[in-house]
Amino acid sequence: MNKKVYNLYDFRSNQIANIPIIETPNQEAIQKIAEFLIYILSKRKITSNDAFQKLSFKVSELLNCIIYEIYLNNKMSFNLLNLVEEKMAHLSTKHLSKEENKLEKELEEIMKDRELVSTIIKIDQVSDVKKIKNDLKQI
Repeated sequence: MNKKVYNLYDFRSNQIANIPIIETPNQEAIQKIAEFLIYILSKRKITSNDAFQKLSFKVSELLNCIIYEIYLNNKMSFNLLNLVEEKMAHLSTKHLSKEENKLEKELEEIMKDRELVSTIIKIDQVSDVKKIKNDLKQI
């Protein structure tokens, strides 16, 4: 992965320094989703369960779509982060290992939510998002 990122940006010319760090009013929601993703990805290595693999992919895709919307906010406004924050408000990242089965089931249900799935599909259809995904595939 590091080699892919290195090839994507020419670090000698400080190209990566030109990527702005954008703060959002819902930093906590992004932090929570990132913590869920880290937990799921760390568990994915020891779990070969197909459903678990799909869940990790969906949560990863969700986080990517939130990032696309934040950085391309002048080209799209789906309020995905607000929607996710609303859907995940009751979930806690404090005791992940103690409640992992409950968390996985709740995340699976959230990721099946029609409005959420529809918004992710809409974001994936934005031309700039398609271009970014295509560029990343070529790395």
